[in-house]
Amino acid sequence: MQIDLGAFRALVLVKAGEVRAIGEKNGFRVEIGTAQLETEQGQPRVFKNLTTLARFVKAQGVGSLTLNLAQMPKAKKAAAKATATPAKKSASKKIVNAA
Repeated sequence: MQIDLGAFRALVLVKAGEVRAIGEKNGFRVEIGTAQLETEQGQPRVFKNLTTLARFVKAQGVGSLTLNLAQMPKAKKAAAKATATPAKKSASKKIVNAA
């Protein structure tokens, strides 16, 4: 079952504690009880990052949610490693004494 924003707000009041963020290939979708949040076009609402999702559900009155990452694809080894940004070389200035 898919729900719109108004129904989502109503369910938050009834089913507090049953809000879940489900990680998948393209981002995170929100489920509450057995329903999931949908867009105006009737498609599941997918948030590209978890911070945006958290801000959204908090604004709807959700105090906590459960995060499920089981459906997310595994990260590739190269992508999973943190890459350090090389420090910028500071430009050295030549000091000239005018005597």
